[in-house]
Amino acid sequence: MLQEGGPRRGATRPAARPSPGAGAAGPPDTAVAGVDQALLATTTQVCSVLGWVDFASISMTYSGAELGTLAATDPIALKADAAQYELDEGPTLSAMGGAPLVESADVSTDSRWPSYAKSAGELGIRSQASVRLPTAGGRTGALNLYSTIGHHLDDVSWELAESFAAQAATMVASASRIESLTEALQDRQDISKAIGIVMERFSLDEGAAFDRLVKISQSSQTKVRVLAQRLVEGAHVGWSADRPA
Repeated sequence: MLQEGGPRRGATRPAARPSPGAGAAGPPDTAVAGVDQALLATTTQVCSVLGWVDFASISMTYSGAELGTLAATDPIALKADAAQYELDEGPTLSAMGGAPLVESADVSTDSRWPSYAKSAGELGIRSQASVRLPTAGGRTGALNLYSTIGHHLDDVSWELAESFAAQAATMVASASRIESLTEALQDRQDISKAIGIVMERFSLDEGAAFDRLVKISQSSQTKVRVLAQRLVEGAHVGWSADRPA
């Protein structure tokens, strides 16, 4: 779900992938792709509804404190996000730090973020607003609005931006649940395959094969799911009767 853009603290992935028939009822990877497209539709709609917004994106934490970008409508938004991640300052970081709304009518000269101000100016960005996303699947995020003209949010714009942020947070939470389900299903499949391998290799029934996996897991201080994955991938082709070689 995360897009390219060179964040200082994390790798990135494309925001939108083709997903014919995408939906929560489909396979997990297809459903996640549908969420990606829905997020991009949301940021695109923000630019349409709030006429002064030229580019929009969503910043999220993942894998701890790492940062990445979702659903950027333009490469300039990606570059602006990445600059803030790298410099560890800017409206996006301030909003993700706890402020519900952080805005600047001319971020290119804003003394609150002197290093980022220079980067924003080089990208042609004048005004910027970042709206903190409500808790989204245990992650922290912000909806980022960029403009090439100076602009100050009025009450209507603020309410609309807040509404879009809440909508995006719901989608991200949904994607997080789908990704967790995908990982859980993969773990179960790996363990099932590993049990089958042990059954065949040591002429054991299913229960004894699982007990063997647990015993090796404990003696090697390796989680069963990790051990199963390694076995399925052929990492332990020389197992003895009690432990991997």
